[in-house]
Amino acid sequence: SGVVIVRYRANAIDYVDTAAADTFAATTGTLVGADVDANTTLTYGIIGGSVGNGVVSKVGAYGTLAVTAASGAYTFTPNSAAINALSAAATETFTVSVSDGTATTTTSLVINLTGVNDAPTLATPPALSYTDTVANDTFTNASGTLQGSDVDTPGAALTYGLSGVTPSSGGIATKVGTYGT
Repeated sequence: SGVVIVRYRANAIDYVDTAAADTFAATTGTLVGADVDANTTLTYGIIGGSVGNGVVSKVGAYGTLAVTAASGAYTFTPNSAAINALSAAATETFTVSVSDGTATTTTSLVINLTGVNDAPTLATPPALSYTDTVANDTFTNASGTLQGSDVDTPGAALTYGLSGVTPSSGGIATKVGTYGT
């Protein structure tokens, strides 16, 4: 048995996150192996992967790689939630292999991820409703809690405020409007 060579597309697989909640499409390709020995059957795989129905797959932090053992055809299915949660660039590397039954060669299939610091989201609070009558009405104060989240750092403490208002030393922002404070 001679040297077995494995190659994949010339460049790494690249995904670029934006400030929006992105959905990322799967990337496909084919690993290309070669063996100088005549009449050899090559088998492709992923180091540390699981084999089922002729496909080797491995779940990574940012998606799942699946390689067809007989042909080297691969699909990387990105985990959109994990990629959207990135606030900086990252890479994920899978070690792929080809074997002629005697010799095995490996190389790295690299996934490049460009993360971005996504803006936090704020749920729209329910509208307040007061009814004015012909009588001298008294209205009760309304209170509630703003609900926000940050996909980059779930569970992180967020800072809330009112546009054009500097919070007091106690961290409370108030604004006087036409109909109340």
